[in-house]
Amino acid sequence: MSLVIGVVGLGGLGEGLADALLAGGAEVIGVDSDPDVLGRVHERLGGPQLTLATELVDLKRADLVIEAVPEDQDVKETVLRQLVEACVPGTVFATTTSTLSVARLAIASGAPDRVVGLRYAIPPPHGRHASLVGTTMTAPEARHLAARCSGWPAPRS
Repeated sequence: MSLVIGVVGLGGLGEGLADALLAGGAEVIGVDSDPDVLGRVHERLGGPQLTLATELVDLKRADLVIEAVPEDQDVKETVLRQLVEACVPGTVFATTTSTLSVARLAIASGAPDRVVGLRYAIPPPHGRHASLVGTTMTAPEARHLAARCSGWPAPRS
């Protein structure tokens, strides 16, 4: 089964993530509200495995959605809540926060069992590039999928 991974926010980190995920064989759905950003990403990364969109509803097919929006508590909470509403049950959500509480973001999302933290080096290199941060609320299935997408072996339950 091929994974479909969404990336929300295609600035420096988000574009780097999309590039690394595409190189790893994933199908990527990139979402950004700025058409100029979408144009730039299309020029640099465009291909059959990349879909670009401006609406979160276009992430419905994603197995995992990674938010790569600015490091602001309110912004990340809002995006995670919107993602939970836009995506199908079972979708796993990852935050790229490096300084905020993953547990607090998970609770604010409304689906704390499906939220993990994926902390990336900047820019994200190809291969194993993320540290996985779960919470006591994170479901084992969410941890396993996030680990698979981040290039690390699945954690033991």
